[in-house]
Amino acid sequence: MEELDAAKKSEKALVYYTAKWCGPCRMIAPVFDKLEEEHGGSISFAKVDIDEVPEAASKDGVMSVPTFVFLHNEDVVSRFSGANRDQLEASLESLAAK
Repeated sequence: MEELDAAKKSEKALVYYTAKWCGPCRMIAPVFDKLEEEHGGSISFAKVDIDEVPEAASKDGVMSVPTFVFLHNEDVVSRFSGANRDQLEASLESLAAK
């Protein structure tokens, strides 16, 4: 997936693993989209459907969705699973400050 590969090669990136059937994913998706609008100039964002790209989810050790993986210079600096808006915003702010 080109979007995922490009994001992972960026200095700062947030990868959001999701699925169409996932209720919590649908709840947190608007928050992810809003954060992408706000930070898209300085952080790369990628949304990955685990059913469409299962090899990416497997490679990154995704066991549940939604899962958010934060990268800095291609290294994972933080990750969490769940539709927690506060944790998503705080983790993104921490990444932005690096």
